[in-house]
Amino acid sequence: MFTTLALLALSQTLPRNASFDYTGIPRLESGPVAVSVPFHTVETVVYEADYSVTRSTTVFKNTAKAPVMARVVVPRGRVGDAKAGLPDFRVEATWDGKPLTLASSALPNSSDLEAKVPVKAGTTHVLRLMVNLPNGRAGVGRKLRILGYQYGGKQAIGQMNVSFKTPGETVFRLPELTPADWGWKIGRTGAFVQKRNFVPSGELTTFQFYPGGFEPIGD
Repeated sequence: MFTTLALLALSQTLPRNASFDYTGIPRLESGPVAVSVPFHTVETVVYEADYSVTRSTTVFKNTAKAPVMARVVVPRGRVGDAKAGLPDFRVEATWDGKPLTLASSALPNSSDLEAKVPVKAGTTHVLRLMVNLPNGRAGVGRKLRILGYQYGGKQAIGQMNVSFKTPGETVFRLPELTPADWGWKIGRTGAFVQKRNFVPSGELTTFQFYPGGFEPIGD
């Protein structure tokens, strides 16, 4: 989750009155054993104006000659006022096609979920996640909808695909995305970007739109 300092910095780029929950790129903490991330794809589908479903697939590869009991960490974050508290939404997970039970982190003031998984030497594993979240709100009158996804950790990702999809009638005008300099391809049905050899640094992407039938009022 974001620290208070990070949230203060982030608030400079978010629309006014923003409040929303978000997840992000999962991490595989393996201590001194080297684990690479060849591939990560995430797709968020907006259903009407009220909720969205985010599905991600992450491939991890143990490039070392030693096995390790690693820890999967799934971020959960919340943007809101000081009274918003910590997020507690559910995340469904599978590890190599089998259900994976995620538990709350034992770290104080952390809302992340985690699970231990065995990783043999030289093996490749697939983590799939799914989360259903209400769409966030922002702006004057809180008519703007906003979704987020965090890019934390320090592991380079060989190929990363990011997409937001929405039925054309769901949006009043073309959506806006941040970071704006990522080279998004934006249309009436969503947005997409692909990056190679991407190294996360804590970025939070946002997908902002006005539902059909609402006029944009302020930001």
